[in-house]
Amino acid sequence: MIRTTLAGMILAMLIGPVLALALPMQIPASKWGQVSEGFQMSGVAVGEVVGPGDPVLLELTIKNVSKRVLTLKETAPWRDYELSVKDEKGKVARLTKEGERLEKLRKDKEELKVIFVKLSPGQEIQHTLRVTDIYQMLPGTTYLVTAKRRISNQSATGAAEVVTNAVKIRVTA
Repeated sequence: MIRTTLAGMILAMLIGPVLALALPMQIPASKWGQVSEGFQMSGVAVGEVVGPGDPVLLELTIKNVSKRVLTLKETAPWRDYELSVKDEKGKVARLTKEGERLEKLRKDKEELKVIFVKLSPGQEIQHTLRVTDIYQMLPGTTYLVTAKRRISNQSATGAAEVVTNAVKIRVTA
């Protein structure tokens, strides 16, 4: 067990603190989005009710649900995932200063270091995004958060998208 933990730590140090190959978790079926190109993605809030000013963390899991090895292109979580944060009336949350900076960088065509990860059937990768670093989430408001990610079209050329389930997060007053 120590070797596994040490190996996981070394892997995380080599390819980034937010990227980790994970053993399949038991995430309920209701917490997964639709299957796309053999991938399925889940979003789970670390605390569905948070206090004002508290960080809102969204754990994202992308899983190979096909019966073959699939390849996933990884750069950086803030670039690989596009969040949608809306209140219950459908109003889009405003970006923070950091969110504006990251959005500009995400749209930049300059390539970051790219890692191609091969996922065997059933294998998952997890990332955690701090939503409140990117979006202003006001006290006394309930939000619906989804994440989408462009993936290589596994059956043809081009790209497809995989989308999470909607995650409900309430910021108390």
